[in-house]
Amino acid sequence: MTRVTHIGICVRDLPRSRDFYCGVFGFEPVADSFRMGGELDPFVLVKDCDYEMQFFRKGEFLLELFQAHSPGTLGDGAQRPNNTAGDVHLTIEVDDMDAAVSRIEELGGSVLGESRTTSSELGIGEDGELLFAFDPDGVRIELLTNLMALE
Repeated sequence: MTRVTHIGICVRDLPRSRDFYCGVFGFEPVADSFRMGGELDPFVLVKDCDYEMQFFRKGEFLLELFQAHSPGTLGDGAQRPNNTAGDVHLTIEVDDMDAAVSRIEELGGSVLGESRTTSSELGIGEDGELLFAFDPDGVRIELLTNLMALE
């Protein structure tokens, strides 16, 4: 492997998700959104698709958000238990956990308050924090502060 280039997330409302990831975590658009259609069918396993996509960057990390306008986006955005096959989560380091929690809730996400713990309680460091949250589409986001043990 040379490198991991990006992660893509299917969203129900591209402008809302753009506002969420840019507003909470400071992602910056790489370019304007663009649409692709049927030429993607063999790759996305959707017939006669119409997808709108946009790429964002934060440091070296590249994020692709895409919305299926046709035939539509499946799923209701509900939070899923983490023992669901194929379930993924993003892990994002933040400087200020309280500020991140506030922005997540302001921009349509939700926070698992009971998941907030310290790295020393988990045995993976001494002075960091960990918390799980969800974006507006139910994508699990792990927030970390100062967890050097994971590097």
